[in-house]
Amino acid sequence: MDDQDKIFSIAVDWVQEEAKLLVGRKLTYNELISVKKGIEAALLFDIDTIFKTSILLAVESSTELEDNE
Repeated sequence: MDDQDKIFSIAVDWVQEEAKLLVGRKLTYNELISVKKGIEAALLFDIDTIFKTSILLAVESSTELEDNE
């Protein structure tokens, strides 16, 4: 994986599909901006825990695979 590759991204299309399921329509530009701010705030709120958990689970999984070989 390249150093600049994204690990995770959320496309506007994905948000719009979720909006259609939740509210029955696509979001306006201003609503999308609000959603973007909300998602960013939620992800940044506890990003340290997300990083630590994800990294430790990946290492644990990798170690288990090596042990089973």
